[in-house]
Amino acid sequence: PLKYYPPLPPAAAKVTAGSEAALEAAWKLAERRKALASFLLRKRREAALPPPTRHWKTVARRAPEVPVEEDAAQEIVRVERHLLALASVLTGHLTPVEGAMAVGGAAVLRSGEVAGLGGLVGTPRDMTAAAAMELRAALREMLMIPDQ
Repeated sequence: PLKYYPPLPPAAAKVTAGSEAALEAAWKLAERRKALASFLLRKRREAALPPPTRHWKTVARRAPEVPVEEDAAQEIVRVERHLLALASVLTGHLTPVEGAMAVGGAAVLRSGEVAGLGGLVGTPRDMTAAAAMELRAALREMLMIPDQ
């Protein structure tokens, strides 16, 4: 093959809202929300940069431009709102449909930074494997909602 694609991380078939693993995932999201929001925004900015034209060992990529302070604060609030909706689905306070609608619909969620969170969560660094599986399942259910 020309390009290697790693296997998809494991995800539960359906989210078990309110389960011990789902509550752990929600707790970890809430506990690290500020750092997580900044990390997701940085990953989005890095993805927008063109790839280096030389070998990775010989090139130093320029850091992505940091947005203006007031824009950055608004972006962090937006990402935190998406994380709150995901945590609410994990705890069972909202259904996946209600969670997606809380941020403006599945299309808004799909275009946001949190949509790729399932592939970025590491175990055991971030949370247990069971909690990560619940997080991925909840996120997948929220993203699969048809657009209105």
